Amino acid sequence: MQCSGAPGTICGGPALLSVYQSPNLVYTATSIGDYKKQGCIQEVAGRALNQASIATNDMTLEKCTSYCQQNGYAFAGLEYS
Repeated sequence: MQCSGAPGTICGGPALLSVYQSPNLVYTATSIGDYKKQGCIQEVAGRALNQASIATNDMTLEKCTSYCQQNGYAFAGLEYS
């Protein structure tokens, strides 16, 4: 789904996460701040990322990864735009 705060960028979808990881284990050139895109995964049971989260009406990749970096998380994931 499109990011609500940045049309044209993808922020996950129903039961799908756009996942970014800190740069130590990178395989693509796509990055947001210090996070590198790792691909998309489908959740089938439980939560793949089960720590704190943030939700805003104007979400962007930058807002999500900035929140995760400020809170010391190695991974950032977006779901439902």
